[in-house]
Amino acid sequence: GFGIFLLSWLIVYTVLRFVSFNFGAVNSGSWWKIECDTRSYFQKASDSSGSGGGGDRGLPPTGQSGDGQSSKDPGSGTCDPVPSGPCSVENLSSTCFSNNTSQWSQICNIESRGNANSKSAVDKCKNDDGKEYPFSIGLFQINMLVHAKKSGCDSGIFSGSTGNCKVLNVAKYEECVKKLQNPENNIRVACEVSGGGKKFRPWLNSSKKCGINY
Repeated sequence: GFGIFLLSWLIVYTVLRFVSFNFGAVNSGSWWKIECDTRSYFQKASDSSGSGGGGDRGLPPTGQSGDGQSSKDPGSGTCDPVPSGPCSVENLSSTCFSNNTSQWSQICNIESRGNANSKSAVDKCKNDDGKEYPFSIGLFQINMLVHAKKSGCDSGIFSGSTGNCKVLNVAKYEECVKKLQNPENNIRVACEVSGGGKKFRPWLNSSKKCGINY
């Protein structure tokens, strides 16, 4: 009786080994070992919501925030207040930014390094002839596409939206650039965009970079 039992067991064992090796149930000599592949087959979507840090740099149709954020990185300045000039703490104390002068001076530094003539190196329109025209201008990198009227500029300068814009009238464009390179005018427009110095959100990524609540 024991011999028959042993023979039966060997037959079952042999069959199971055969099935296991052929169908992958045995791996490296281990019986019925189940290996789970923990790698993710889904790639994390890249974060394109970061703004250029610019003052209302983009247009809502591009998929950015309603405040008009660009998809570019913040400006190349630092989070220190600007030590002198129109964006210094002392100068901003006589503007709408008087309640948060240090923070607004930081935003200005990130955006333009306090350079009133600054033009964005990333926010640009490109015409069919290949020429590029920056549209974020001045101390707070005001977006000409969005705030031409606030800036005292003529309409009809641009066509298209942030990601695909063209300059229709170069003379009017240059005139608008000069207006936004005027420190007093740029600060005035920034005051209007920020709701009287209360909203940092139009400069979202610069605010994040400097740890400023928005």
